Amino acid sequence: MKSEENKELLRRYLAGKSNAEERALVERWYQHLQNEKSATMGQQQEQQLKDEIWQQLRSKMPAPERNTKAFSASWWRAAAAVFLVTCVGIFFYMRGKLSQAGRSAERQMVSVVTRAGERRIVVLRDSSILSIKGGSSIRINRDLANSRIVEIIDGEVFFEIKQDPSKPFVVKSGPLQTRVLGTSFNIRAYDALSQFAVSVTSGKVQVSANGMQGEVLGKNRQLVYDREKRQVAVVTNEAIGNNWGKDLFVLDNASFDEVALLLNKNYGIHINTTDDHLRTKRFTATLKNTMSATEVLEVLAAVHKLKVKKRRDYIEIYK
Repeated sequence: MKSEENKELLRRYLAGKSNAEERALVERWYQHLQNEKSATMGQQQEQQLKDEIWQQLRSKMPAPERNTKAFSASWWRAAAAVFLVTCVGIFFYMRGKLSQAGRSAERQMVSVVTRAGERRIVVLRDSSILSIKGGSSIRINRDLANSRIVEIIDGEVFFEIKQDPSKPFVVKSGPLQTRVLGTSFNIRAYDALSQFAVSVTSGKVQVSANGMQGEVLGKNRQLVYDREKRQVAVVTNEAIGNNWGKDLFVLDNASFDEVALLLNKNYGIHINTTDDHLRTKRFTATLKNTMSATEVLEVLAAVHKLKVKKRRDYIEIYK
């Protein structure tokens, strides 16, 4: 939106002449300014901007109005104009700052992307190891000397983090933030799944969701976050071992749709079924990351007493 359009919108709002849609737009903009605390200008900068705007406004006012601040309708209109233009000025100043901050943050991150069925090992400068699963997209902070931060945009990663009490390691994955000093853990955060999971194999981590107070997880503890219900569940899972997520691929009470997605991401397999009963079934299995697609299907079929048939574009699973 152009500057003049912004000014006119605010004028109508202050005069009580804006419609419901315009009022909502202004109020959303105001709330945006309130929320972006880190981008606010300093008091000295703000006062300087106000003084510059006021001097420009005074230069255009008739002499009587420049020499006195009598409480006349004209002066109130001028004061309202100062407030209006100051708001617009602060808005564009802050928007520029936010844009610059966003571009700076982007430049500080390195992206790593894996294809379906591909796995990649990344060794960080602090000797921490990231085992990235198939179909994943993550971002790693370039300057690990100052800030050890990794973002999981989509996918699953097993972490083996070197201890450094002065620089906690932080993993951001959607609504979850996992903070750790030195441990190994797995985070499954595929964007297409309704549930994200953090599973600890050693040490301790602290996981917070949507700004809520963090849950401390120790060995064999798992936090599951339901994104649709916005609910957190913490459970003890004795099946979590040192190889969970690193050498092993684990299905833990997964739905058919979850199994189909995870097998596609991790092994490049496309499965489907016409059996309604299988679509309501829950699946549990432990598979090695080094297995071939054929071996994975053989194990899954044996564990759950299923049959498989190769179709043209997918593999059919049935009883």
